[in-house]
Amino acid sequence: VEEPSKYGVCVFNEKTGKIDSFVEKPQEYVGNKINAGMYILSPSILDRIPLSPTSIEKEVFPEMAKAGELYAYVLPGFWMDVGQPKDFLTGCCAF
Repeated sequence: VEEPSKYGVCVFNEKTGKIDSFVEKPQEYVGNKINAGMYILSPSILDRIPLSPTSIEKEVFPEMAKAGELYAYVLPGFWMDVGQPKDFLTGCCAF
């Protein structure tokens, strides 16, 4: 993305895809590949999620990255943020 400071950035090995860390809304440039919020997970991941309000991105994924168990896949093509109602409407009108 052009402005990665608005998102959680994935720091990973470009050759293997192995994620080293996530940097939430970085103030200094660490990369421009962001977590778009699409996941393919084994059902066993549910065992790592506490039965309480939990942020998988902030609490589970960092531990998986430290253990070398988390990988990124860079999707080719166009992406736009549709997380806010205004942006969603813009996306609907554009396509």
